[in-house]
Amino acid sequence: MNYKFVSCLVFATIALLNSAQAQDFQSLRCGSFIIVPGDSAAKVIERCGQPLEKKQAHRDKIIVRYTWHGKKVYPKPILVEIWKYRIPGRNVKQQLIFERGRLIDVRQDDDIGYNWRFD
Repeated sequence: MNYKFVSCLVFATIALLNSAQAQDFQSLRCGSFIIVPGDSAAKVIERCGQPLEKKQAHRDKIIVRYTWHGKKVYPKPILVEIWKYRIPGRNVKQQLIFERGRLIDVRQDDDIGYNWRFD
């Protein structure tokens, strides 16, 4: 077999496996449904039921503006909702993070990753 073909095949397989793992962390399975970023809050409640816990928090979104005087960077506080769900059969909680009624992120409970200010 051609060396280039084999190396491309190995690279493609590794990339495919990595993308499958990344997709698994960005989704939540509720029964036979999969919840992914972009879903509405109403759709999540319809498919998963009420969360164990709901919190509101602010996170800083970085805004960059270009003017005649140069680049201006400043944080803009964004209100988000954090919902917690327990995965059946496993002792793991998932955090669903909503911004303006849309799911933006799915994370494990201990992996916040943002600069949160809780209300």
